[in-house]
Amino acid sequence: MNPKLRRLALIWHRRLGLAAAPFVLLLVVTGVLLNHTDSLGLDRRAATADWLLRWYGVERGAPPVGFAAGDSWVSWQAGRLYFDGAVAAENAAPLVGAVRRGPALAAATTDAVYLFAATGELVEKAAPVGVPRPIEAIGPGPGDAIVLFAAGRAWAGGPDLVEWRETAPAGVSRALPETPPRRILDAIAEDRRGAGLPWERVLLDLHSGRLFGRLGPLIMDAAAAALALAALVGVYNWWRARP
Repeated sequence: MNPKLRRLALIWHRRLGLAAAPFVLLLVVTGVLLNHTDSLGLDRRAATADWLLRWYGVERGAPPVGFAAGDSWVSWQAGRLYFDGAVAAENAAPLVGAVRRGPALAAATTDAVYLFAATGELVEKAAPVGVPRPIEAIGPGPGDAIVLFAAGRAWAGGPDLVEWRETAPAGVSRALPETPPRRILDAIAEDRRGAGLPWERVLLDLHSGRLFGRLGPLIMDAAAAALALAALVGVYNWWRARP
């Protein structure tokens, strides 16, 4: 064999092997893990790291709006109303407040009032008749009354949410938004983005290169081709070097 050709073959054998080595290692590690998906529980365990979820386009969204009412929390995010972190209503307008009146809890959005039992069960949703929209706030009135604020005025109604009469707003406090505790935020975030991404899917995307976008599979294909070429050059070198 021509010495120059042999030297060139050795150089390219090393270069191709080094270029493909990181990707081959990635394929080996992810392949072994995927081969033991059931025993490792990869289809049941989820990745919840924020950076990874953002990479997949799963965002937490804007921070939820929350109101404390006694020992309970009513929160809102992206059209969902939550009671203590559990979904209570869908397609809800933005939340403007919540108050506890006796054993019940009333929450107001910009267009409706929601009445909850102490356990968090939604008892009733009502559009308060005679109250202009949008509703701006809610507060506790005398006795078990609920006061809604809109257009610079106030309306008082009972827990049945049926009759509303204009009242003097003086002396009635408005429910103010607060940051919900971590347990509530985590529950809302989990509902918003799901339980997370199954590790099996992440590893499959890593194994195939899809995790790196449209060019990822092409890069993995190129690495596989480089490894195959390196193997062929290695066999050729061995064959030519035989005594």
